[in-house]
Amino acid sequence: MEGIIVLLVWLIPRPEPFGWLHLLFIFLTFAISALLIKRAFHHQSKPVKKVLLFIGVFTLLIEIVEQVYILHHFSYYSFNDFPLHYCSMIIYASLIAGLTKNKKVEERLTDFIALFITLPGIAVMLFPGGVFSTHALLSLHTMLWHSAMVIGSLYVLLTRKIERPWLRFLQTSGWFFLLCCI
Repeated sequence: MEGIIVLLVWLIPRPEPFGWLHLLFIFLTFAISALLIKRAFHHQSKPVKKVLLFIGVFTLLIEIVEQVYILHHFSYYSFNDFPLHYCSMIIYASLIAGLTKNKKVEERLTDFIALFITLPGIAVMLFPGGVFSTHALLSLHTMLWHSAMVIGSLYVLLTRKIERPWLRFLQTSGWFFLLCCI
């Protein structure tokens, strides 16, 4: 256990875009997405709720680890680190969609994830810009986070038939604006 903690607090040179860490996560993200989607197309019932619930719990847990790390290792707390920005919407949307019994709420949130989360997740994975850190845990967190965004949103996008996408886009825009106000 102590070895894992030492690795997590390890300071590293800032990973480069398209360096080994970035390429590894691009490969893993699209490989896991492809396997999950292929498996879903071979089953009659597509476990969208289960996948979203898993993504929601996973992102919540890694966010808690990141927040504890930030609070412990930095002398200040920047609210830019608080999970209330665009990429954090995957936590809230997938947890609510995975747990709700209300079919209309579930449908709107899964449409929201497919229509509003896919592109930003892919964009950060392909063009990471300044998301890497000299802290190994924070760089690992950002790659796991954006990989989860891509895997969950691609799964929803490709396994659910979104009827009348323009209408759905307008209907799910309400969730987008609501989550932006949080």
